Amino acid sequence: MNGSVHPRGCVVDIELERGPAGFGFNIVGGVDQPYVKDDCGIYVVKIKDGGTAALDGRLQEGDEILEFKCQKLQSSGPISVAIAVLHGK
Repeated sequence: MNGSVHPRGCVVDIELERGPAGFGFNIVGGVDQPYVKDDCGIYVVKIKDGGTAALDGRLQEGDEILEFKCQKLQSSGPISVAIAVLHGK
């Protein structure tokens, strides 16, 4: 149930610069809001038009975010933990 355009099992290293409105994508997942049944990974659900991620073009809706700034996000707990990591807290 991978909605990504990247082949399942393929890991792509994407580096984005934070823009004025952040990175330009929304996430869901974690242990409290699983996006995929029996999977507490963190997934991209929305790429914001004109945002950093959209302009770069590599990150796609349905992609799982495995790591951010060397911090693993897989099974990181509630979605709030992943959001805090992405916001640099």
